Amino acid sequence: MDRWPGKEATSKDAAQLSVLRSLDLQRLTRTSSRLKQHEAAALLARASVETTIVGIWCMCDGSGVEAMQSDNAYSVERLMLPLLGSIFLPPDAVKTAVGKLGTPRRFFIGVPLESIKRADGPRAAQRPYDIYYGPLSSFFARGTGMSLMRHTKW
Repeated sequence: MDRWPGKEATSKDAAQLSVLRSLDLQRLTRTSSRLKQHEAAALLARASVETTIVGIWCMCDGSGVEAMQSDNAYSVERLMLPLLGSIFLPPDAVKTAVGKLGTPRRFFIGVPLESIKRADGPRAAQRPYDIYYGPLSSFFARGTGMSLMRHTKW
């Protein structure tokens, strides 16, 4: 994409950006795999699956852009926390900046999945989550027992 349309962004814009990111993540996954960086390849593949699901969601539900803008506001607010109260960044400045982005609200991958179901979107959109995203999360992205057990002998 040449430029992001900002507040005028549509779901189609977000879906297009999702496709571009997914393609880049797939390229990075292949490169990591060729370099035998298996952990990195798994995490990149997980990000690619998540991005694909978000792209499908944007095509099925017009509220995707608004939800992502709210998550952007949440992220900016979180990024600024360590600087709050310092001479350089008064709390009012952060509140104003975040307010321009939207209402801070965390975005979770379950939101698009439920929204795709409600919009009677493609049933195939659920499969990447069940088949790839869940296992990749359990074994690579989180500090769960399953991911820790990968580092032991059975």
